[in-house]
Amino acid sequence: MPPGHHDIYFSSTTTKLPDRQFV
Repeated sequence: MPPGHHDIYFSSTTTKLPDRQFV
């Protein structure tokens, strides 16, 4: 997953899901 998409998705979810979910 591109860093751009990751950043936007993570920003949208904030703390809803742990960072480990994306990693």
